[in-house]
Amino acid sequence: MTAFAITVDVLVASIHSKTGFISVMSDIEGILQTASALNICGIPDSIDPDGFPERCSQTIHLASVIAEALEMNLIPDSLHQFVDDVVQTGKRFDAEGDTNAWCYGFMLGTERGLDYWRELCWDC
Repeated sequence: MTAFAITVDVLVASIHSKTGFISVMSDIEGILQTASALNICGIPDSIDPDGFPERCSQTIHLASVIAEALEMNLIPDSLHQFVDDVVQTGKRFDAEGDTNAWCYGFMLGTERGLDYWRELCWDC
């Protein structure tokens, strides 16, 4: 699965099966670990159509998906341990690549999740 194919809807759909959820989280972790390894080895990153490094764009997207799902309380407690591992991998990507992509993406996702709650309260 590509990084941009992973959305909150895909994540939520996978929650109904522990194996499905672990598979999606494994895909995310694999993408992050590959990006980190390429950075550590000094392999140049490709640039996406918006002019950003592709690995950072993917990391921002993945972090925002996870943060939004967490903020909206879509992930049951029984599956949080798998999310925690991926969050640590994302933080490692930032540290090893001297980027702020994971933190920035996580902030964006948290904001989207908070917007959801604000809209929900506004409709009440």
